[in-house]
Amino acid sequence: MTNPCTWPVDTSCVPDFAAIPSDLWSTCVEAATGMLWRLTGRKFGTCPRIVRPCRRLCASMGWGMGWGPWWNGFGGGYFNPAIINGAWINLVCGSCTDDCSCTYVQALELPAPIDSITAIWQNGAALDPSAYRVVNKSTVYRTDGQGWPYCQRLDLPLTSPDTLGVSYQWGEPVPAGGAMMTAVLARELVNACTAGKCRLPGRVTNVSRDGVTMTLDPELFYKLRMTGLPEVDQWIASVNPYGNVRPPYIRFPGDRRPSVQTFPTPEITP
Repeated sequence: MTNPCTWPVDTSCVPDFAAIPSDLWSTCVEAATGMLWRLTGRKFGTCPRIVRPCRRLCASMGWGMGWGPWWNGFGGGYFNPAIINGAWINLVCGSCTDDCSCTYVQALELPAPIDSITAIWQNGAALDPSAYRVVNKSTVYRTDGQGWPYCQRLDLPLTSPDTLGVSYQWGEPVPAGGAMMTAVLARELVNACTAGKCRLPGRVTNVSRDGVTMTLDPELFYKLRMTGLPEVDQWIASVNPYGNVRPPYIRFPGDRRPSVQTFPTPEITP
């Protein structure tokens, strides 16, 4: 992505907001949003997604000694290591379990983080929200006693039988204060565009006033990934204290990523 999909703006700190031309304001807000999104590590802002997920198979969780899914048919399960009172112990809990459950689970792994589920379609119909639950912002568990399909027809739209799709908001919401800081930065960009009094650092390196000489290094702000606006930079430092450029990302061998339709835009609404 080059910009976040959604990013709130709060104009409470822009008293002359009504006097700013709407087209100029929209352009500066877009620029300010992109700047803050990058300066905070491309982590915040949610995006709508529709994915065609794969179900987690029991066989993928097996013990590496030749046991197969048939073992679950005998009411047993796979050996899973767990720490109990400081000691590692191999336990056999029910079939197709996760790290926290000894009961059978029906799970869908989605690209995290999940902010909210808009709708889940199975066999062309939307499921009731009470039929599933989201855990750890990444896993969708079935709670109505039914199951997710083992496979689906990716060549058919979500309004068809033998299909499965999840519509959700992906990403982390912008932390408190971000909407207001965006408006503050956008206002200074408006000033810069209209030759007004602007607080953004310029190219001046020496300033003399009332017998006091100051040397400024405007490039230092860019090297430190700052804007030069104290209140905005304090907010950036509070939500991205280590100056990350992008969120950390971990992939495991064998991960099965869900199919995400990017073109044409899926024509389905909840």
